[in-house]
Amino acid sequence: MGKANKAPEWRNRLQEIKDRAEKSGVEQNVFFLSTLERYEFQIKILDELQRAIDEAISGDDVTVKKQYVKNRENVVINPVLPEYSRQVAGANKTVETLMKIIKSFASDKEEHPDDPLMDILNGTVE
Repeated sequence: MGKANKAPEWRNRLQEIKDRAEKSGVEQNVFFLSTLERYEFQIKILDELQRAIDEAISGDDVTVKKQYVKNRENVVINPVLPEYSRQVAGANKTVETLMKIIKSFASDKEEHPDDPLMDILNGTVE
């Protein structure tokens, strides 16, 4: 589960999305760009969480002690583990959104080639 295995997967996925957007002519679309920016931020978060997980596993810190009422300690799962899963789910949804944007705006552009609104949204206004 090391970072070396995860980072290239995210990076390859990111480049694939950029390539598809360029082929579809929506690489300058405002919705695409803002969503892509969020996805790139999510990748950074996932990279950091992956480092924290690697450290937790190598240091045998998969569980942590947490103090509750009356200073009683409980052993709980390291919070980085479920957070990583939540972030992965969010990143996957963002990828789905990016692909929908690419598909939707590319087909709209083909169906309505002289639509000024589509030109604005796709960033093709001169």
